[in-house]
Amino acid sequence: MCLLSNAQRLFTWPEMTMLELCGRFDRIFLSSDWGVKKPSPDCFNLVLQECGCSPDQVMMVGNSIHDDIEPARALGMRTCFLNTDGLNETPECDLVCKGADYEKLLQMIMPDAVPDGAR
Repeated sequence: MCLLSNAQRLFTWPEMTMLELCGRFDRIFLSSDWGVKKPSPDCFNLVLQECGCSPDQVMMVGNSIHDDIEPARALGMRTCFLNTDGLNETPECDLVCKGADYEKLLQMIMPDAVPDGAR
């Protein structure tokens, strides 16, 4: 599992370290490190290349239709839209979650990982 963010390391890394989030990702890609940001296809292609994945092996989970969902779909990735801003617009994607519904997302990508009692 990788994190792809338009964040700046200067601000993001201390927060992620404080919240003990850094170890939860296999790789972390911050736009300030790479000099390219979403929605540029170069940003997504960089992650695919660095991780050795093809687009059909990846699901982009994001809360921006313009920066996350549309460019990922254009490259052939599966997509999950986290509607954290309460938008009325629903993008074409594989899964839409109201807010940050991580349980619903986890059920889709890893159905055996969610115990029956937690559903």
